[in-house]
Amino acid sequence: MKKRQHMTQLAALLAVALTCACAVQQAERIRVGAIEYGVTSGNFRGDFYDFYERGESYIEGALAAKDVGDNAVMQKAVELGMADLRMAIKLRDNDQRRARPYGMWFFDYFPHREMGIGYYLLGKYDDAIRELEGSLVTVESAKAQFFLDKARKERIGLQGGDTTPPTIQTGSLPGRTPQAEIKVSVQASDDGFVSELIVNGDPEEIPQAVKTLEIERTISLEEGENEILITAKDLSGNTAEKKLKIISDTSGPSVTVEESSMMPGSPARMKIKGYAIDPAGIKALQIGGLEITPGADGGFGVVVKLSPDGKVAFIAEDSLGNKTAGEVSPGGPNPQQGSILKSTLAGWINHRNVAGPLIARWITEMAQEGGQAGGPIIKFKGLTDSQTVYFESFYIEGEAYDPSGVASLVVGRQSLISKPGQKVYFNYLRRLHRGQNAITIVAKNGLGEASQKKIVVTREIPVVREVGSRMSLSMLPFHLKGQVNLADVAYEDLLKFLKESGRFRMVDRTMIEKAVRELKLSRAGLMSDANAVKAGKMVTAEVVLLGYVYETQGSIEVYGRLVDVQSSAILAEKDAYTRETPLTLNKLLTLMNGLSVKIRNQFPMVEGEVAAAQGNNIEAQLNNQAPLKPGTKLIIFREKPVTHPETGIPLGNQTIPVAEARIARAGGNTAAAVLTNANDSKKIRKYDKIITK
Repeated sequence: MKKRQHMTQLAALLAVALTCACAVQQAERIRVGAIEYGVTSGNFRGDFYDFYERGESYIEGALAAKDVGDNAVMQKAVELGMADLRMAIKLRDNDQRRARPYGMWFFDYFPHREMGIGYYLLGKYDDAIRELEGSLVTVESAKAQFFLDKARKERIGLQGGDTTPPTIQTGSLPGRTPQAEIKVSVQASDDGFVSELIVNGDPEEIPQAVKTLEIERTISLEEGENEILITAKDLSGNTAEKKLKIISDTSGPSVTVEESSMMPGSPARMKIKGYAIDPAGIKALQIGGLEITPGADGGFGVVVKLSPDGKVAFIAEDSLGNKTAGEVSPGGPNPQQGSILKSTLAGWINHRNVAGPLIARWITEMAQEGGQAGGPIIKFKGLTDSQTVYFESFYIEGEAYDPSGVASLVVGRQSLISKPGQKVYFNYLRRLHRGQNAITIVAKNGLGEASQKKIVVTREIPVVREVGSRMSLSMLPFHLKGQVNLADVAYEDLLKFLKESGRFRMVDRTMIEKAVRELKLSRAGLMSDANAVKAGKMVTAEVVLLGYVYETQGSIEVYGRLVDVQSSAILAEKDAYTRETPLTLNKLLTLMNGLSVKIRNQFPMVEGEVAAAQGNNIEAQLNNQAPLKPGTKLIIFREKPVTHPETGIPLGNQTIPVAEARIARAGGNTAAAVLTNANDSKKIRKYDKIITK
């Protein structure tokens, strides 16, 4: 029995050996232009990697022959290539990255992917789709996704074509919102596969076309009407478009006071007349503690008691919840400290028409401070000429006064009032960029005289949200394979987009180059995780990005792998591929932008809080679900409220880092992590804030 088994095994080995010998004998080279295909980098020994390398070379030659229209050479190259690939699959079946033939040599092994490309070139699209889908089930590769889309498109054409555009559905949106941004849910569907989805000019990164694509985007809104344009395209080029319109209304009602005069008798009472107007409608108006219902035109009139400080407080709220609040003084404004008496006197003279508005104008000008002479007095509520805040957007309130009437009040191109009046109250939400933001409000009175008030709001980024607090990434020189025409350009483009993303703290490249020289490593040597980690430690990086650029006639493939320096664990690996003749710099730029997005998406920014802490272990409650991977670092921090030193208004929160932790496991809205420094365990408190590093 055992003898019979040995004979069977010997026969099988002999069959493989004979087949290998035949395959070796068929090693005919194919020439397309000046390049030979069907070659290997070393001696052909008949191992699985030899067959794969030669088969891949033949398939690349077939693609090159197709580009120049030589169908005979293409057909021959495909046949030779697929014969080698079948042998490789017999010896080792599954596609995989970093396959190890022996020792510490690793290489990417995709025989089923290359078989799929061969079937695609032969016009056998069902077989091509089967092989390419099988490859992608085993391991993701951009090249398989690229040719799977092409095979599906050709099959659709053979089945009669597709003339129906995708359908676009969105979640319900309000016609008007009090927010400066809004989340939009988009679903694009097409039996012919959705290959492109663009929201307001920003394309979604779609590695391969799908029948249904669901995304959620946060859209920044400008004050007033906004149009959101969504376009979707399928593999056949059919395009659908959907437009959404939404009004961003972040301002409270426009409140204008036309009269604020003292009534005779005791207790002291004030007669107030004016308008409260808002496009969203007035929900509530309270003056001096009394609930007031404005007329259809927004007009109101009321007699109320003065507060002990001689003023009357009011608050107006629109149907969206935006509010405008202020205080009304008898006769005129309550401008800067020291000007109240003069301004009130001006209002009193104007109200009683003593010597006409000219005297009131003269007295008001005496009250002007800060370079506002000649026009209405403008005052910001709770703000000084300069302040530092920690907000992305800042809410500004104020008032303007002129005895001849405030006719207009604008900031930029936005009007802040709905109706002229002696005294108007305004508010305005300003989106801030980092650093200094100059805000200038210009007012005109009924005489055509103008004045302006300028303040500076400096936005600082809280420490834990600074790029300097992000994960430090060292992008090592990439290994270059094949032709080297655009390879260095691809590397530079990818580096540029990763820097601009703000997701990583990029290590200075001069430090990296110095470390590589000291280690005496070649670009090929840097493909070793161990060597890459050594270089990363020398530049104190937390993560290293190593990879290669493989360029052929008409195609380019860029692969990147991110390795944790401390644990040597692979955190993520992504690639990009295109085949286009000619391959333009703009196309390459788009491709590298897409690869940078793929890499960035592997490390989402997520916030939350400490739900429990015991020793070095913490449980985190996250604000949203995200694919956080084991090894991802967290920053644990606390917030310290900041107020204006003079006026006391809130200016945001500073952040104080407390400790760092590394995720052990994550799922849904929770994560378990271990502190990186055991001495920090006593510092952690329940409800401390958390953000991914």
